Amino acid sequence: MTVGLMRKLDFWVGIPSCFFLSLFYSAKKFFCPHPPLEKPIKKVLFLELSEIGSTILSYPAMRTLKELYPDSELFFWIFADNQDAVHLLNIIDRDKVLTVRTNNLLCFCKDIIQNLQRIREERIDAVIDMELFSRFSSILSFLSRARFRVGFGTFAQEGLYRGALRTHDVPYNPYQHISRNYLALVYALKSPPGQIPCVKECWKNSPGLLTLPVIESSQERKTRLWDMLHRENPEIERCRKKVVIHPGIQDALPLRRWPLDNYLQLVEKLSSLPDLMIIYSGVGGSPKESGLYDRLKGPRTINLIGKTHIPDLIDLFNLSNLLISHDGGMIHIASLTRIPIIGIFGPETPDLYGPLKNNKTIFYASLSCSPCLTAYNHRVSPCNENRCVQAIPVDDVLQSAIRVLNQ
Repeated sequence: MTVGLMRKLDFWVGIPSCFFLSLFYSAKKFFCPHPPLEKPIKKVLFLELSEIGSTILSYPAMRTLKELYPDSELFFWIFADNQDAVHLLNIIDRDKVLTVRTNNLLCFCKDIIQNLQRIREERIDAVIDMELFSRFSSILSFLSRARFRVGFGTFAQEGLYRGALRTHDVPYNPYQHISRNYLALVYALKSPPGQIPCVKECWKNSPGLLTLPVIESSQERKTRLWDMLHRENPEIERCRKKVVIHPGIQDALPLRRWPLDNYLQLVEKLSSLPDLMIIYSGVGGSPKESGLYDRLKGPRTINLIGKTHIPDLIDLFNLSNLLISHDGGMIHIASLTRIPIIGIFGPETPDLYGPLKNNKTIFYASLSCSPCLTAYNHRVSPCNENRCVQAIPVDDVLQSAIRVLNQ
């Protein structure tokens, strides 16, 4: 199933489904006004299906929930291809991570039904829906039969209709980092009844909330990855420093991608530095893009695109000296290690989706039209020319890279 098909289903099927389910829920509350029983929250399900980066950025919210409800069990619902992002955080047991395959519509529907059945059997108390105005996740949250269903509500905003299916509506704040928005969803469970909006927290009183764990690789995993790098290019033995570059050949949102020619110019200039190896990372491209791989070749380059999984990337970052990437899941995976990051933003703003670490350099041109990928347009921009990332000069990125490597 493609992203485009999922968006069409979310629109054409999601809107009427949310409408009729909302009518049913309203009628049920009117004729059978049974308030939730006053019993402790024991089981909480986090729902974030489609985003690796957002999953990692939800860690502060999951950690905070464990602090608020120390005896609670946490569950997570996510697409199968992205589940490694949850396992990395090591805060939810593997058997409590529910997955959905997206290979085809049949597998997709089968997994949804099986997961809903398990959620009901587990008697989940609360669902934290972290999707930004997805109708599908709103429907899944309602069908879970959880006592408390927390998610982003539209309030007075037009459009982005996702029904009145939640027990706790939280306003999405486009001026706060997404991690703070996720924290608001968790604190909604503690908000006084009838408070609108249901979260009025002062984040300045909690400066240490937005932190991520630092994952160290075992010596065994480092050795295994080093052997892989050596097989790909024995010249790595002569290189003291390693720079990881993510060109995003098959990025889910290509509008965020820095032009490949810019990456190639950057690599050419970095290659003039002594004792430096360039390592390309990322998911594989389609057959029609295979010719791009030939352009990435060089005497001091290693192409790991499509050859690693998320845990391998952690090992790669722990062995390397710098990551250069445009906005996406890669910079958030790297945020779980100590590697310095150079991030290139354009269609999305780093104020909302910047990596949660101090050791970073962010490039953002702040064009008049940026950011154009937002929760308010389901991250579907009308733009057909991403000048916001094209405006980031190669030489500026190069100088920042040299500065980091010389530290």
